[in-house]
Order: sequence, then C-alpha cells, then structure tokens
Amino acid sequence: MNIDDLVGSATNWRGSIRTKSKMEFVMGNESPTPRRRLAPRKVAFAACHVGNTKGHELINRGLIKAVKLHGKTLVDMDSVDAFLATLPEA
Repeated sequence: MNIDDLVGSATNWRGSIRTKSKMEFVMGNESPTPRRRLAPRKVAFAACHVGNTKGHELINRGLIKAVKLHGKTLVDMDSVDAFLATLPEA
C-alpha cells in the first residue's frame, strides 16, 4: 500500500492539483525537520563552564546561537556542542 492509496491521486475531484496533505508528511514521504535543542541560558552557560558575562560575550561574538522566546533567552545546544568541539586540548 502506498500513500496514494490512502490519500487519493495527485488531483482532487475538480481536476486541480492538490497540495501535500498532513498525512503525506506523517507517513514519511518527506523527511521531518530536525528539532532544535534549546536550553535556558544558565544551563547552556553551565555546559560551557562560563558565567553570565562570558556567556553573553560568546553569543555577541556569534560563537553560540541564542533566540528569544517570551522575553527568555534560549541557547541552541547544538551551537554549544560545536563551540566546545573547536576548543583546543589542554
């Protein structure tokens, strides 16, 4: 059974081309978009072993990425992992 058996052909009953339905995305025709791992700034700064000042300096320099959500700063943990991977070994 393929997806067209479940949702019909590529055209609707009027003959116009239909767009992809939610079911087609759920069924796996399209790869899902990866979810961003966001954490509060204090958690992210603790993962970097830095304080507030140095953490915001890293954000301002573009070394780690941050977004605002309802006035709260959330840090992209993938960018934190990438930053930590670039550090030289001691």
